[in-house]
Amino acid sequence: MASVFISYRRKPSAILAQLIVRDLKQRQIEAYLDTDRNDTAGVFPDRLLQAIKDADVFICLVGESTFESDWVQREIEHANRLGKPMIPIFQESYVPLALSDAPTPFIKALLEHDGVQVFDEKNVYVDTAIEMLAKMVENTAGWRIQENQPAPTPTPASQPITLNISNLTGQTVAQYEVGDILGQGGMGAVYRAHQTGLNRSVAFKVLPPSLAQQPEFIERFSREAQTAARLEHPNIVPIYDYGTYGGLSYVVMRLLTGGSLAERLNHRLKSEKGLPSLSEVAIVLKGLGGALDYAHSRGVI
Repeated sequence: MASVFISYRRKPSAILAQLIVRDLKQRQIEAYLDTDRNDTAGVFPDRLLQAIKDADVFICLVGESTFESDWVQREIEHANRLGKPMIPIFQESYVPLALSDAPTPFIKALLEHDGVQVFDEKNVYVDTAIEMLAKMVENTAGWRIQENQPAPTPTPASQPITLNISNLTGQTVAQYEVGDILGQGGMGAVYRAHQTGLNRSVAFKVLPPSLAQQPEFIERFSREAQTAARLEHPNIVPIYDYGTYGGLSYVVMRLLTGGSLAERLNHRLKSEKGLPSLSEVAIVLKGLGGALDYAHSRGVI
């Protein structure tokens, strides 16, 4: 059974925290929630440090004043120092921070992880968001269990190979020499890789083992990969290849090196160019809208 530690500030997150605990337990995920906390005063208790250490995954509910809590900051720092996988849950009241404005490097590390948006004030799609959170926890916890397993003994060539998907750097998977990891979250890990057959750099995305072990998922994965590979649009990243190797399911895509939109915005702010103009925003949205319209017209929703 996967286990999580939930960090939160009582106001504005107590009600949502209790709802998440209830739903996670219904999905057989053990959740530690300190309901007796007084995160505005008092001595930080050691029991929280031990609970974070015992948990597989660290979850932090992020609202409008969450990072003003010394307790929450201590919990985030402790989880980060222990190397715990972290999942932020963004509430409606949270005003996004630029990573460069994060109060501490530990909070910055938290915000760099894949997160879940919960519309707790409008109270819409909350169940769907928690279901997504549960899947992320299961996937991430599965990775941690795999990381802690002893290295597999050599197997005959006819036997399937077991690979650690969170540390594939230096491995060769099919015709791909896997390089540095580019990003990792609850729904996959992406690496820079070299395709030896065509002598080119690619983005190599590996799916969590908890998904790859489900026969119905593999069938759906193959079907959706084939559909996505047929999409040809300047604003949709091309899919080059997909497959399963040694128990891993992977997708190979064009490697884009221009950086993310968030990085572009941070660069503009640091260089004192300011945020993009409305005309620049319109260009980006037009490109995104065109890509979505094209995909929808071909049955991809």
